[in-house]
Amino acid sequence: MLKNSDVNNNFILDDLDSFINNRILQSLCEYELKIYQGRLDRMNTREQRYFNSTPIRNAFASLMVVAACNNKFYTITEIVNNLRSNRQSISTMVDECKKEGWVNVSKIGNKLQCNASQMLVKSFKDYIHFSMRISKEYYQNLEMLKSKNSISAQL
Repeated sequence: MLKNSDVNNNFILDDLDSFINNRILQSLCEYELKIYQGRLDRMNTREQRYFNSTPIRNAFASLMVVAACNNKFYTITEIVNNLRSNRQSISTMVDECKKEGWVNVSKIGNKLQCNASQMLVKSFKDYIHFSMRISKEYYQNLEMLKSKNSISAQL
């Protein structure tokens, strides 16, 4: 049998859950908009203009940095699979980025492999500050949800 306090707690938790989910949804959408705006506004260097010019170039830069952070190289096939693209587009990007010094390329047998150069990694380290600034509210709302879930589990 439910006590009156249990029913009240459920209503309060439902209201809190709705409030927090709405805040998370709003802050996530605002975060996504800020990323979009940042890609348009952050065009100061040749590198920024290149990687912010299209979504696939931006994703390629991220994938190359992931590879470098893991002391790993990705083959063209792995890049194609990760970016849901085609060999021709990826090969073109690799060639363009190699010429600019943004990616390291090695060839083992007939397989071409690449990862981010230190120049590209450094640019992403600079991007951390921008990312931290625009994501603060979103992550605070996620923490609020964790706290609410912890309280719910204790009731």
